[in-house]
Amino acid sequence: MSKEIQQQLEAQLSNLWIQNLGSLNQKLKMIQNIASNTADFLDLISDMNNPDIDEITIEISKKLAEWGGIHPEK
Repeated sequence: MSKEIQQQLEAQLSNLWIQNLGSLNQKLKMIQNIASNTADFLDLISDMNNPDIDEITIEISKKLAEWGGIHPEK
């Protein structure tokens, strides 16, 4: 679901009494969970794709050697 739908649901919820919410709060919670899980997943993937800062020079050297930019150290 899109950010626009989430905003519409939030607007609808703000105008309702708690006892009249029905499933709107459940839909909003589902949207928030999806957004949160997506952000967590993307953080995990970005961490997996990036080497630790301590090893960054080694990893850069390896990639440059693969691409023929430099000769690997022996």
